[in-house]
Amino acid sequence: MDNNDKLKELLKIEPENMTESQENSFIEEILNATFFLPIDVSGEYSGFKQSDIGKEFNPNEPDTFAPIVAKQEDNLFLPLFTDVESAKDFEQLNLITVNSNEVFAILIQTEGIDAVIINPGSQYSIGMSTTSFLDCVNEVNLEKFEKIVKTESRPLSNETRFYLREPVPLMQSLAEDGIFTSKLPFNANFKDNYSEDHKFLNILIIPKGIRFLHIGSEGGFGDTMFPPVIKFKLLKEEGNIFTWKCIYQQSANLSKRNRIVYLIIAILIIIAIILLFKFYIF
Repeated sequence: MDNNDKLKELLKIEPENMTESQENSFIEEILNATFFLPIDVSGEYSGFKQSDIGKEFNPNEPDTFAPIVAKQEDNLFLPLFTDVESAKDFEQLNLITVNSNEVFAILIQTEGIDAVIINPGSQYSIGMSTTSFLDCVNEVNLEKFEKIVKTESRPLSNETRFYLREPVPLMQSLAEDGIFTSKLPFNANFKDNYSEDHKFLNILIIPKGIRFLHIGSEGGFGDTMFPPVIKFKLLKEEGNIFTWKCIYQQSANLSKRNRIVYLIIAILIIIAIILLFKFYIF
């Protein structure tokens, strides 16, 4: 794959011999790369469908196949390949292409993976712990998102309902004591009539003042994004329908706190002026 040429060149450098500039370039190339991932079409995994084999997949599609996880010295790792030639030891398996965000989705939905190894078994390979990989992707995505949020997001003028459909009840299963927390940008929809084959529907009651950002055409998947950290409280569960209310958003609360700080400062300044005025009069 031509877009991985720079990454393949960097893989030839031993990690301990990389300069700071080369390390930064290496991370950037990983985050922008398209990898080949071996999959098992007979398995089940929440996030893929068989028709996506050989092309980039949508991590929100129904279950039909699983990523291949290999074992090395009692550790489980996810093998990624920069090109088909590097994946020759896995040539009997099906391959799909994935980007760093899709690898991120696999890692957080699959338990027990200790590391990601790029081009395992080849002359030039390198591994990253799962935590390191997640941190890299998360940090970069949040940096990009925060820049956009500062200029483009705005607070809701009224309490509004948004919707999130899931093939499995992920929000409900990840909630602790009825509270779901997302430390990543959170996607939802303005309407509930998208991806109707996803049978679990989350109704999200978003109060006035919570900040949001339109990122797609209305009615398309994930047409609205909410800045992190955001928390939802489960109000009601009826069959496959879950009703939540947003009870916290860091950016909204920070904005409110700043307004309070500014108000206090203004009041103190006014008090100081009054005291000074009295001092000069008497």
